[in-house]
Amino acid sequence: MNGRVMEKWVHVRSFASAGSWLTIIRVRSCFSGALLFALGMLSHDGHVPVTALLFGAGSMWSAVAQINVVNDIADRALDSVDKPWRPLPSGEISLRAATVSCVVLGIGSVALGLAAGRVVALGVGVLIAASILYSAILKSTVLVGNIVVALASTVPFVAGSVEARAVSAVVLIEEGMLTAFMLAFEIVKTTADFTGDGEAGLSTIAIRWGPDTGLRAGVFAFYVCCAIALSLVAYAGRVRGMLFGLAFARFVVAPVVRCYYGGVVTGGLAHLRARELFRGMQKVWKFGFLCLLLLAYRR
Repeated sequence: MNGRVMEKWVHVRSFASAGSWLTIIRVRSCFSGALLFALGMLSHDGHVPVTALLFGAGSMWSAVAQINVVNDIADRALDSVDKPWRPLPSGEISLRAATVSCVVLGIGSVALGLAAGRVVALGVGVLIAASILYSAILKSTVLVGNIVVALASTVPFVAGSVEARAVSAVVLIEEGMLTAFMLAFEIVKTTADFTGDGEAGLSTIAIRWGPDTGLRAGVFAFYVCCAIALSLVAYAGRVRGMLFGLAFARFVVAPVVRCYYGGVVTGGLAHLRARELFRGMQKVWKFGFLCLLLLAYRR
């Protein structure tokens, strides 16, 4: 009887540990990085090497995982107050294990990047360097850290398109749209974290100028993203542009606008409304990828 109980406890503990690792690497953002790289490569008119595509996607997956672990290590003191359920402050994952995983994931991402191509390896290096710079210096800055994270978030897409020699006007406009969306996402996120960031002594746009200003700045960045998307509708071609525009308006713009103005109508504190908007923006990510897929092939 005791043996069965012990076996069941080990199974549950292993499952919890696996869940903690998926949490600390933020597995959804890892797949987002890999998909962005793939979409960048698929922007090419001609043949896309499958090997480079797979190795490149794997390198970006590992790089994003490494970045997320670095972020959790740097934020462990803050998370112990604001998010005590995170794997490091809760003790589910030790600091030593997280540090070792950073090294392993970093080495793995560079190795896979070199296998995919020099441009991919360079992109991985830029991602890792940007994450260390952000966690060490730029996190407690007004907007600068948000801009760096927004630019770094689009590196997989840029690396994929450059590696496939697919850089074009449409790709550059897509890059601008992605950067604007990620900037809006990051500003809204820091506004949603207003309470915890304030207790930790960080300096963000929401803390420096108030959560109302932070929320409005995030929404403004999202409107810039929408304006760039509108230029894609006009530039990408009649059929593809129309399909992209309809999909983007229905599955990205409408949910975010509804979420934001729903909070305006019901009222409430700005940082609490930012949390709802942040959750809404998290949900539309996958639909944003589907919209970009409509523009991927230009055959």
